[in-house]
Amino acid sequence: MPTFFHIPVSNLINPWSTTQDLNLYDQGSAGARYFDIRAAWQNNQWSIFHFNLGLPIKNVLPDIARFLNDHPSEIAIVEMSHFTGNANRAALEQLVGQIKSAFGSLLAPRATGFELTVNQIIASNQRAFVTFSDDATVNNEPFLFYGNLLYNTYADSNVANTMQSYNDQQVQMFNSQPLSGSIYKLSWTLTPQTSDIEGSLLPWNRNKRLFDLSDQVNPKLYQWGLNHLNQNRKIGGIILVDHLQTSQVVDLAIEANKH
Repeated sequence: MPTFFHIPVSNLINPWSTTQDLNLYDQGSAGARYFDIRAAWQNNQWSIFHFNLGLPIKNVLPDIARFLNDHPSEIAIVEMSHFTGNANRAALEQLVGQIKSAFGSLLAPRATGFELTVNQIIASNQRAFVTFSDDATVNNEPFLFYGNLLYNTYADSNVANTMQSYNDQQVQMFNSQPLSGSIYKLSWTLTPQTSDIEGSLLPWNRNKRLFDLSDQVNPKLYQWGLNHLNQNRKIGGIILVDHLQTSQVVDLAIEANKH
């Protein structure tokens, strides 16, 4: 096993690769309606991947479906992306099969997509919108959406002020040039750099995991968003956060819907 200063690399990486400590069902119960599934093809199976290999995807997608079945007036957006590991066509088809197996008739058809109202979507009971970052696959799958349904923005910084300034610029751009045919996604996240991971070995360094970064900025999200809303600016359709339960992202989403 690879080591860094005699510490197994996996032990060093795991705290920095964990973005949530709730399973997907409990994330839904906590207010999440968007789920970011980054997929890796390894050892002939698909697993969640974020710096490190996680749970098999076939084991976690049913949690979202179970949440939708338990809450018949809710809608979920699932982004399947990144696809690391040199997956071939057969592997991609296996992933599509896992999506279909998990969601079944809950899958929303691309043909109507977001042209329906929320009430119409709920009435149809096709309430799972799944994007897939391989256009060739989506071409043949009427119940998958192209990855460009979501317009992703991402500061890629471990500095709170830099991330906030980046998102200020994104909100300004979104309001001056509204998107057509895409849902704007704002990422209120800090990204650990190599220096953060290496520095976590130092006993005086307070940042030992990704949550230590997210917990610095999550308390600031609500007021930041409210300031933009009070100036009649829209802040997008999806807000991505790490460590969901330490933020007021759900409260902010409710406020955004009032404006």
